[in-house]
Amino acid sequence: MGRGGGSGHGGGQGGNDDGFWEEGRVEVPPRLLHRQDPPYPEMARRRGIEGMVIARILVGTNGHVQIVRIESAHPAAVFEDTVTKTLLSWRFTPAQRQGTTVAVWMRVPIRFQLR
Repeated sequence: MGRGGGSGHGGGQGGNDDGFWEEGRVEVPPRLLHRQDPPYPEMARRRGIEGMVIARILVGTNGHVQIVRIESAHPAAVFEDTVTKTLLSWRFTPAQRQGTTVAVWMRVPIRFQLR
């Protein structure tokens, strides 16, 4: 599992079209405080399916994940639900830009491998 790009409130100065900053555009990026791995879907485990999901999460000014958007999933329609539910439980320290707490988008790749 990993962490990636994100965004916070930007008002057009380095922010996204949605008004939030990308993780790389803030002085203090969010820092992961609480993470749990998504449970492996039983159907995928039984069938020996492995895969990768890349999600974008919006980390709010309170450090909670507010939005999860799936950017890609291979194979499709196998791991997206478990990833979405789990990412909503992750907690971060909030990002800061110019001394102000801001919300940011982060990219999170999650790999599913059978061991």
